[in-house]
Amino acid sequence: MLFPQVFSNLNAAQTFVDRFLNHLPDIRIISIGLPEQYKVDFLEDIAAFSSQNPEPYGIEKMVSQHLSPDMDGAKKIGYEVLGFDSGSFHSYLCNGLERDFYHHFNTSLNSHGLFHTFEEADRYSDYCNELGEATEAVLWLP
Repeated sequence: MLFPQVFSNLNAAQTFVDRFLNHLPDIRIISIGLPEQYKVDFLEDIAAFSSQNPEPYGIEKMVSQHLSPDMDGAKKIGYEVLGFDSGSFHSYLCNGLERDFYHHFNTSLNSHGLFHTFEEADRYSDYCNELGEATEAVLWLP
């Protein structure tokens, strides 16, 4: 497990669930990924704005080492717009942007509460970045 709350592979996550969360029958393991075309932007943003921790956060390690989540047996359930900040994430929902997305783009969500396509999430992340200080001061990515 990488700090904070990051499993570097599916086996480690499944072992944790089996050992500590087996009393929760409906728990699911969800992986997130960053499209290859945004990895350089993400790492540059981390270098410029991170708190310069002596030990990088787990997400930073996985992206900088180009480690991809284990996708065997996985299925895509949708797309999200997130901003990374000191080891955790901000969602567009934290800023009430779902109203803006609906108003400007007539957004709809899938049954998991996520965007249907990567193109939508990409367009919405651009919108969040254009808002500047009206949102969390982070780089928003799909």
